[in-house]
Amino acid sequence: DSRSYLDNSIPNGASWYGLHVLDAAGNLKVEPVPPGPIKVTADKIAPSAAVTSPANGSWQKDDFSATLSDSDIGSSGLAPGLAGCQYIITDLTSGKTTGTKTRTCGSYTLIVPVGASASDICSEDRVAPVGEATCNVSTMSFDAAGNSSGWKSRNFKIDQTNPAVGIANLT
Repeated sequence: DSRSYLDNSIPNGASWYGLHVLDAAGNLKVEPVPPGPIKVTADKIAPSAAVTSPANGSWQKDDFSATLSDSDIGSSGLAPGLAGCQYIITDLTSGKTTGTKTRTCGSYTLIVPVGASASDICSEDRVAPVGEATCNVSTMSFDAAGNSSGWKSRNFKIDQTNPAVGIANLT
């Protein structure tokens, strides 16, 4: 007779599983040694991801650096290679976006392109009124167990228009 058992209550971290079988006649069989008990490690803790600088809502006029960071306190660690961490840059005013891009996990500096050229993502020049747009930087990380941080974002204001200065006739 063959039976299987599914344990959905595995706690986070390491658990050891062994097998002891007792039949109707009272015969006892303990898991063979080796292999003996089997160690099973579960990671149910999501990794963290953040856009750590510049400050949310800060004003930018040129290309700027955004710092992204990730960590995982679960037992599996961040997913290996470029599969573990992603980012998206979106001009919330015009809708132009990079789409989802992969990046190296950990501390990562991303250059956010600002300007009117076709390669720039964030620009006040594509929208009216000229003088203000909103750019969003989002990041997400995955750990090796498949847990996700979910998207974490910051918005930045874009203003590339110099202020107008005038002198009134004071007579």
